[in-house]
Amino acid sequence: MRWRVSVLLIFCGMGILCPLAAQQQAIPTQEKPQQESLKYDAVLATVDGEPITRLDVMIESGNTEQSMRKLFSANELDIKLLEHRRRILNDLIDRKLVLRDYKKYNYPIPQQMIEDAVDKVAKNIGDGSRDTLKEKLKQMGMTLPELYKQAKDRIAAELMVYEYCTRRVQSTPKERYDYYVAHPDDFTIARQWEIQILHLQPDVADSVVSFISDTLSTDSTQFQSLLKMYGTGISSPPGQSTSFADHALRGDFRTAIVNLPVGKTITEPIRISEGVFFLHVKTCGKPQLRPFDEVTDEIKELIERPQREKRSLEYFARLRSQAIIRNFSGDAL
Repeated sequence: MRWRVSVLLIFCGMGILCPLAAQQQAIPTQEKPQQESLKYDAVLATVDGEPITRLDVMIESGNTEQSMRKLFSANELDIKLLEHRRRILNDLIDRKLVLRDYKKYNYPIPQQMIEDAVDKVAKNIGDGSRDTLKEKLKQMGMTLPELYKQAKDRIAAELMVYEYCTRRVQSTPKERYDYYVAHPDDFTIARQWEIQILHLQPDVADSVVSFISDTLSTDSTQFQSLLKMYGTGISSPPGQSTSFADHALRGDFRTAIVNLPVGKTITEPIRISEGVFFLHVKTCGKPQLRPFDEVTDEIKELIERPQREKRSLEYFARLRSQAIIRNFSGDAL
């Protein structure tokens, strides 16, 4: 899972903590089935003695798990759920680390951000109402004030990651333009071919292929008539063409038409396993370099993402080096 904390996620209070650190201390995957009956208060890990429980994990993963139960078969589900919960546990471990760092600065957190985060939990584990949320929490042995504290902690952790890994990484307009000039292929729209295809089945008689080839050699304008008479399989409907980006056009087709003028037809058949093909080129657009103003946001992300990831690795490595982390999860997830 790749982590990136954006400004939008920060101010929604609903993002996921930067996952790069999870790669530094990933928890080995186990293939045993889930034990849904295990208690929510089971301690899965500690960070400097502070526990992370199964309930903490379930609150974070509830909504995603509902979707996963619809996507995966019974044989896949247990393994996928275990992998997902382990990622969540790693997130929570890193959040504990960041919270300790946050307490040094104690930035103010708007109450509305906390309310939004609690609303998200209410939707994850119930119907979104506070009454249902309270009842669900009671069943899990947790109170609403405790949930508010968790929500505040989560936002605080995200703010710290934003401060260290996102806000301080800013590319300049010159850096973005220099990248644009140095990587033109990354921002070029490939030429587009408009092609009509005459397809014959693999077992077509050689006499038919020769007749079509000879006819086109004499008068290529007969392509439309031949298409109506002999086209099979994936042939283009008469009068219609198919659009292909240059990179999407199969190699043997590209080789045959690359030097063919627009409006011309290849007269020699292309023989491949799918059959025999004749091609007519209706149009061929030239490659186009997208304007710089159109791609500047893409370039900004291309430049800044590696820098954010590097800062994240360094930040979490420093935090981990200062903490004692113990993992007891085993089958308790």
